[in-house]
Amino acid sequence: MKVLLLILASDTAPEYLQFQRLWRLYMKSNPNVHCYFYKGHPDLTRPAFLEDDTLWIRINESLETVYEKTLRAFEYFLPVLKDYNYVFRSNLSTVVAFPQMLDYCASLSRTKCCAAVIGGIPRDEEERNSLSHGFSFPGGNGFLLSPDLVRRLVEEKEPLVVQDDVTIGVALRKWNVPIQEFARPDYMNDATWYLNGTHLLEPKDWNLNPKKLLFSYRLKTDDRSKDVEMMRNLIRRFYTV
Repeated sequence: MKVLLLILASDTAPEYLQFQRLWRLYMKSNPNVHCYFYKGHPDLTRPAFLEDDTLWIRINESLETVYEKTLRAFEYFLPVLKDYNYVFRSNLSTVVAFPQMLDYCASLSRTKCCAAVIGGIPRDEEERNSLSHGFSFPGGNGFLLSPDLVRRLVEEKEPLVVQDDVTIGVALRKWNVPIQEFARPDYMNDATWYLNGTHLLEPKDWNLNPKKLLFSYRLKTDDRSKDVEMMRNLIRRFYTV
């Protein structure tokens, strides 16, 4: 099982640089997970090139260009997609437990597969079928795609709708591909962990030891310094660094 992990990144804020330094503590720790940041800069002499652990793309950095930047990152890696079972698109303020992610991937379909926390569906809805809603999408903090879907996204280039995750959700519904939902702990403003942003984690889970179905940890407070510190703590817990 091999995963290509692409981290949506930029250098436009000091905390983004701190997140990148923390990612670098563990991003090369597993030979079956290949990690790369992808960033944009408008003045590059080439459309895209790989420099160490960073894919540079000639594009302005803004919220409006995230989707195009993501598609171009996917396009750059098309020649090597055959070497991977899945692509995981992560944001910077997420910690990923690699062994647990690989275990989870082993349970997924190898084609027409998207796994994520589903956005756009009320959290209290029991039947969380992404295809039954006109507005559903893979949560932008991190989603898994099988290589065939990555290739199709690049080839068909669904027109932008709001943001990259929402646009990918439009394409998935058009292709009749459901989103398989996984559990994601979220660190929120009250310094408490919730499951998928709403349900308070059970006391037995407060130690946040990685489990088979818990591998993607989102840090989402209004104080990025708290997120940086929590990321540092999680990495120390999950990895020998």
